Amino acid sequence: MTEITGGTDLEGQTVLVTGGARGGRRLARALAARGASVVLAQRRPGPPETGVEPRALDPADPDALRAFAKALLAEPGELHALVLLGPEPDAAFALTGLLLERLLESAAPVRGRRARVVIAARLHPLGRSRPALLSFARGLHTRLKDAGLSPRLRCAAAAGLPAVARAVGDPDLRNGVLVGPAGWAGRLGSLASRSLPRARDDAEAWAECERRAGVSYDVLKERTVHLESRRRELLAGPRGISAMIRVKNEEEFLYPAVKSIAGCVDEILLIDNLSSDRTPEIIRTLAAEHPDKVVPLAYPHRVARWGVENRDAAAGAANAPHAVHVYYNWCLERCTRPFVLKWDGDMVALDRFGEWLERWRRSDRLVLAFCGANVHPDRRHLLAARCTDQAELEARLDGSGVPDWATWLTYDRAESRLFPHWGARFEGTWGWVEAQESPFIRGTQRVRNRLEPDEPCFLHMKFCKRDPWTGYTPELAKVISDNIDVGPPLTDDQRAALEHWGLDRPGDS
Repeated sequence: MTEITGGTDLEGQTVLVTGGARGGRRLARALAARGASVVLAQRRPGPPETGVEPRALDPADPDALRAFAKALLAEPGELHALVLLGPEPDAAFALTGLLLERLLESAAPVRGRRARVVIAARLHPLGRSRPALLSFARGLHTRLKDAGLSPRLRCAAAAGLPAVARAVGDPDLRNGVLVGPAGWAGRLGSLASRSLPRARDDAEAWAECERRAGVSYDVLKERTVHLESRRRELLAGPRGISAMIRVKNEEEFLYPAVKSIAGCVDEILLIDNLSSDRTPEIIRTLAAEHPDKVVPLAYPHRVARWGVENRDAAAGAANAPHAVHVYYNWCLERCTRPFVLKWDGDMVALDRFGEWLERWRRSDRLVLAFCGANVHPDRRHLLAARCTDQAELEARLDGSGVPDWATWLTYDRAESRLFPHWGARFEGTWGWVEAQESPFIRGTQRVRNRLEPDEPCFLHMKFCKRDPWTGYTPELAKVISDNIDVGPPLTDDQRAALEHWGLDRPGDS
């Protein structure tokens, strides 16, 4: 099997092939020869080849399957085909469920291509294939059809490697078919397709498989089916914004940080976390000045500092109140508008932020991802980084991670700070700090929904504080502080913004 025949140009498509040992590598090479980018996931991956990226995966380990899928979903790009070569039904079930959203996002019927799941059903003598895998293929096909998703995602089984390759590459592949030899006992002759053999849909067995795999198809399908309608609703409705500002001892810059965005948003949640300075007093002043917008709140639990402290907190109890991501989700739940602006008590908006916000309101994008400029303590320059190698910086720590902005420091990274409230949450998966999750910032939805200014939209004053490191563990603070250098001078509009708020001299606040 070295050739795929019949309308099989795979240029620009990404295919994940799992299992199969030598057969998997042969299939991966054949698909790559037709232009596909192939990820080959096996227990013992070999060396990389042209168009084939090997990755380690043990399909018998549920935790390994989930970790593999999570890492793949964290990467940008599409996934057009998932090929399962000879796995056990539980593994096929779990991996398909975990990657279902990415496959559906990557479906593009307008280009004549539909995403697909191809399950290899090894034939026994007299053409009897493994019934469990065929039952899974039939059950998945039925559920996709019932959910109205079959026009976007084909599900097929295939007997033998030539048939698997044909099922991946044939743009006219029908849904719910078994591809295999057409000759004697279904083992010889040219390839043909026939409907998947009917099997009793055992709902109890399916539910048990869901439990073992840790995947709920109903939840995944519901989320995917409703995502497009939710997107249309958000674009058609008012773009009300809740600014979510979490603060602790932010007396130095909190007032200008809030005032600089007060005219741009509909609600401002000021969540105080056990401040011991004048922060509560400033919150009361802002609430008096903007009684129709400012909502004072208090989070009464001590929150872990960024670094190994938060890594350990995130690895503990799922809802530990001192983990940063749990704190963020508590704040997020109290936002009442359809969009949320994640703002900080040491960020001062530039005029261009309002301009980009208006462009976002007029656009068909749901996410505004923007960066800020880090002001040097001398208030005349931005920061710069002495070391730009993230691996070198991380080597100085005990595996807790270093933020990517620490390798350049002049600007923060472009973060999805304005995003739909629906479906948003924060997780502790990054270890050193929280990780933002939203169905509108992943995969193809990221490209479709993201508006990203090509200029910084705020001044970040965090390094101008009397003590910039109170929220960091000592080892992380030392790595970042040792990497700080004097960067480029402030631009005219940046200097004007500092002067407007009376922050242009060191020590001013």
